[in-house]
Amino acid sequence: LKQAVEKIDRIRDQAGCTLARLLRCSDPPLANIPHRAQLEAALTTSGVVNWASAGESFPALVALVHFPEFRIEMVKGLVVSIGGLDPALSKAATTALQSYLSNPPPHPHIPEDVNAAQRVASKGIAEALIVVAKQYAQSGRVMIPWMRALDLLLAGVFASALDPTDPFFAEVLTVVKHEAKGCKDVSKLVAMIGVLCHLFGLQPCGNNAPILSTSRDALQALLVLLVNRYPKVRKCAAEQLYVCLLTRQQGDDEDDSEYSGTEEAMTILSSHRWDADLDVVRQARYKLFAPLQLEPPETAVAALAQTKRSSSKAVEDEHESYASLVDMAGY
Repeated sequence: LKQAVEKIDRIRDQAGCTLARLLRCSDPPLANIPHRAQLEAALTTSGVVNWASAGESFPALVALVHFPEFRIEMVKGLVVSIGGLDPALSKAATTALQSYLSNPPPHPHIPEDVNAAQRVASKGIAEALIVVAKQYAQSGRVMIPWMRALDLLLAGVFASALDPTDPFFAEVLTVVKHEAKGCKDVSKLVAMIGVLCHLFGLQPCGNNAPILSTSRDALQALLVLLVNRYPKVRKCAAEQLYVCLLTRQQGDDEDDSEYSGTEEAMTILSSHRWDADLDVVRQARYKLFAPLQLEPPETAVAALAQTKRSSSKAVEDEHESYASLVDMAGY
């Protein structure tokens, strides 16, 4: 089933055909197959002929992710398909999974409650995603598509189905921080920016509810990426953080004091070149801590102090060089 929802057409075709033949086998019939009726419905009676076609195979197979016996392996395949570079494949896989999450099988105890069924289905996929992330930690082949797929899910059904205080979000943040440590893969760093922005956008229920620690920690992680060694990462982080702050500002009540310096922070983000020299960027990043009501970490203070010392020394050296030139010229 994992290979039947993978990104390579020929592998999906072989996997789908093989599974269908195994289920049709009657001499002797295969025993101990969990959820055989649902498998036969998807693989032998669904009308799918071309398993290599993403538009045909994914709608037929994705509903099988509902069963715990199949879920983790199928999520492994779906992540690579959704987060891959083929836009048509990504769209087909994303649409099929979002369709399942929007209209999952009824909740066993509350069959008439669609929201409860969506929560259960989303929670199952969320837990499987964490299992996959832990299994493939530091593997760019899986973790880059994993983050792209999660970015799409957080913008879709997950946003409404999962409670902002769900431990899943804190686990995602832990995964992202682990992947970011010492990372030199620009594609992975850019992919994690979208996930961090969704985590920063988590809003607690109720007007007077405290700011979620996950949201604040995600904001801190975004500020770290603003001084990343790669200009492309810094620029992307600044652009997406600006959009996040704009969205939060538009959604906040007028009397809401949370992130009261949002407008000032947006001005700082939009008035600086974040792909400029890193010393200049560090000084610009430091200005963001106060309006965002964050305490600058010791490393940021030390880095800023070092930058100022280096700048002062450069000015002094320039003045000394000029004075030497004047002396040599005899003026």
